[in-house]
Amino acid sequence: DLKIGKSIEEIIYNYEEIIKKIPHHKKVIFNSINPVDERYQHNEKRNNKIISSINAGLEKICLKYHNVYFLNTFKELSDNTGNLQKLYHVGDGVNLNSAGYQVWIALLKQKISDISNYENENK
Repeated sequence: DLKIGKSIEEIIYNYEEIIKKIPHHKKVIFNSINPVDERYQHNEKRNNKIISSINAGLEKICLKYHNVYFLNTFKELSDNTGNLQKLYHVGDGVNLNSAGYQVWIALLKQKISDISNYENENK
């Protein structure tokens, strides 16, 4: 959506429309949009400021639904300047390498475990 020039508001709206179509008894994890390394990726439509705004909106939407969870990978994959860490991309500033995917998988496993533990405690 960013690549074709959709606005932040339109992207967030579309995510919520997708959420509304998910049966309430189904659990869903929405993943944040991963950061880009702007030193490699020079795109005014897809930068970390825009990505952070979308992620904030997505997280807010997820909080409105009891069956939808938000996984913030942006924070773990970015460096202290907000860029995708060099050690996590294939050299293009966008696509994760195996180390980046390992971080993502670990975060996803932890989120699944957290959800499961929370549900078991609240039965």
